[in-house]
Amino acid sequence: VGSEMCIRDSGKSPQSGAEEVQKQAGQEDPVSDPRAWVDPTLNSDAVDFANLKPEHWADLLPKLNLSGVTLSLASNCAVDSLSPMNCGLTLSKHHGAMLNNTHEKRISAALSKLFGQEIKVLVSVGEAKSITPAEIESHRQAFALADAVEFIENDDKIKKLIDSFDGKLERDSIKANRKRKE
Repeated sequence: VGSEMCIRDSGKSPQSGAEEVQKQAGQEDPVSDPRAWVDPTLNSDAVDFANLKPEHWADLLPKLNLSGVTLSLASNCAVDSLSPMNCGLTLSKHHGAMLNNTHEKRISAALSKLFGQEIKVLVSVGEAKSITPAEIESHRQAFALADAVEFIENDDKIKKLIDSFDGKLERDSIKANRKRKE
């Protein structure tokens, strides 16, 4: 795991790195591994729209080739309903200001192109019933950071360096350079 860190003068030693990072990420009860939230077997070439499930949304989103605000909006949506020619998405109230008809049309056009059939998208603002792709990515980043903290805290060379200078590891200075390995 690539990472960056900063060592400061000694002080009180905080709790375990992974626990601390999860606590800072707002995870009171640590969430299971985010890799379980997506379906790695999804292949849009093998799945037709009629067999699509709401849990496929996070895997499907990168295949839509959306960009900018439309991608951001779609990333913050959860699939509420699917019917043969319709896709109902829910966008959190927090992101509701991004919503307009243009973005719905772009998502609709991207889904239609990907699946080779006309698909109408309706985005409503409300409470999502499932986790969004943006939330999955946020959790992935938190887990990658926890991995980096754990790696640095358990590295014997780093421990020796810290001890040599009577220093302490500043966890807030650790940054994961790469996403967690899948």
